[in-house]
Amino acid sequence: MRLLSILALTFAVACGEKSEDTGVEVDTTEDTETTEDTETTEDTEDTETTEDTENTEDTENTEPSPEEMGKELFEANCAGCHGSDASGVSAPNIQEKTPEEIFNAVQNGVGYMSPFPDLTEIDIGNIVAYVQSL
Repeated sequence: MRLLSILALTFAVACGEKSEDTGVEVDTTEDTETTEDTETTEDTEDTETTEDTENTEDTENTEPSPEEMGKELFEANCAGCHGSDASGVSAPNIQEKTPEEIFNAVQNGVGYMSPFPDLTEIDIGNIVAYVQSL
């Protein structure tokens, strides 16, 4: 037991008077139970920090909504003819079209409008979501 106390004292002196992780003073005259209590506190603090970081990351890394993605695609591919608000310029007003009509027109083309083969079904769905939100 005396050897254990000497080892604990030597360890405490070698590591300094304070624990670097917690800033809590370590009494070098106590036995190893104090060290175990300090480690438990460190584990709890690390867990709380990790949880806070994960919650922050979830908030910061939110993906754009389908409407937001659709707006970008609409502006790049559709607004030139249908207008920025889809009310029509050189092409018809599509604000009152059904989602199926818009989807089919973009995918297959209709009238003078050619299909858009480079747009995926998800892209077209996002465009439909944006037009329906107007």
